[in-house]
Amino acid sequence: VEMVLGLPTDDVAELWELRITNLSGRARRVSVVPYFPIGYMSWMNQSAEWRADLGGIVASSVTPYQKVADHFKNLHLKDKTYFLCERAPDAWEARQSAFEGEGGLHNPSALQAEQLACGDARYETPAACVQYRLDLQPAQSQTYRFLFGPALDNAEIAQMRATYLSETGFSSAREAYAAYINSGGGCLRIRTPDADFDNFVNHWLPRQVFYHGDVNRLSTDPQTRNYLQDNLGMAYIAPAVTRRALLHALGQQAANGSMPDGILLIEGAELKYINQVPHTDHCVWLPVCLQAYLDETADFALLDVDVAGTTVAERIDRAMAWLQHDRDARGLSFIAQGDWCDPMNMVGYKGRGVS
Repeated sequence: VEMVLGLPTDDVAELWELRITNLSGRARRVSVVPYFPIGYMSWMNQSAEWRADLGGIVASSVTPYQKVADHFKNLHLKDKTYFLCERAPDAWEARQSAFEGEGGLHNPSALQAEQLACGDARYETPAACVQYRLDLQPAQSQTYRFLFGPALDNAEIAQMRATYLSETGFSSAREAYAAYINSGGGCLRIRTPDADFDNFVNHWLPRQVFYHGDVNRLSTDPQTRNYLQDNLGMAYIAPAVTRRALLHALGQQAANGSMPDGILLIEGAELKYINQVPHTDHCVWLPVCLQAYLDETADFALLDVDVAGTTVAERIDRAMAWLQHDRDARGLSFIAQGDWCDPMNMVGYKGRGVS
């Protein structure tokens, strides 16, 4: 059994390729049963069924809400989950409890029968389970491809199938992803007597830096500190990304020089959770990020770039002036309700605590 997982560069989906080879030296009859748990989706409505027109199991749900306004917000959510098969299976099961039964996942009751029951899930926890019954001659192989992901509607599911669920689609996605990964290579390579250290510096470290700088922790409102730190690392991989991030962050600076608790990345994004708690350290990271970028690029022209009527240099000065002002009589910075020392959050909520 060989399994390969691929990821597209522009869409949210998993591309699974499964190859079954008979190595026993004799003819074999086997069942191949891919099982993808979808999980409890919603107490308001959840279901799943086999869709012959789409070629897979499609689970649907209604994201829970109680306020009328939230209903209309939720209309844009991808409340469908699909598991598409390139080759039609012999049987399927869409209800998790029917598949697991009394045996549980280590010995699913549905596998005690010769064939899955082709059941649906109605107001029940869904799952995506399909069955292929194979007659394999010695050394014979069979390859199966599956596409797993979220969707807004059936039209999007059909489009994803047309784009990816084929040998050509998988190959194109694999090549595009390899090119994407290669674009995040580091600015240096080392060779030392320590192979593990070489691997850490040459591969793991630039990949980790690239991941954070490229996706910003998968948030539309990353904390300002995190945003600047993560994009600082990009100075050594893709300096233009660091430059854009600095300008974007400074564009959200307040008139008094302070920085917001989070940076909004897209239209409609909102400051959520921790970004509604006042922190005081965000301005510190502006010169830290700027210094790394200038050391790497010598792009001092950045300092004269205009951001909403004020140059970068002037905005950095304002940030430092705000930090200097936001101190107690001893010259120590107020912590407010948090800074980079998160365990100390409660020391400053009365307006006296410092860090």
